[in-house]
Amino acid sequence: MEQAIDPRRIRTAARVTFGALVFGELAGAGAVLFARSQGLLETQGAAGMEQALSIAAAAVLFVAVVLRRVLVTRVISARGAQRMQRAFVAFMVPLTLIEGGCLISLVNWLLHPSAVVPPGMALILFLATLTYGRSGLRILNAAGAAEEDEEVQHG
Repeated sequence: MEQAIDPRRIRTAARVTFGALVFGELAGAGAVLFARSQGLLETQGAAGMEQALSIAAAAVLFVAVVLRRVLVTRVISARGAQRMQRAFVAFMVPLTLIEGGCLISLVNWLLHPSAVVPPGMALILFLATLTYGRSGLRILNAAGAAEEDEEVQHG
């Protein structure tokens, strides 16, 4: 028998997590901007490291996009409490991957202050966090509403 999951609690946890991830990215960007404005860390990172970190951040975004499509497909095919669990996974896993890619870009920007790609990549990944976070919350809301409807029908 499936254990009952309160959809409201999961949605609240998702909103709090989303807010924390966005705050972490903004705090990281603020730290990089502060360090740069104070003239801290004026050294250049290792040669070739900028490109490798930029490719890694882009790869993380690609993996998150592909994985999100797979996970959302699983949400659609699920029923009952399993739908809400899968919706949370479809929300959380790609979002944390994208946030990790953003942090990689911020570190890259910190190591290579004169480079153009790292701050641009960090911005792209931050916007992806906002986009995927908001759409992930909509998926969770829809899954929770469907679960609540099933409870009323079987209740």
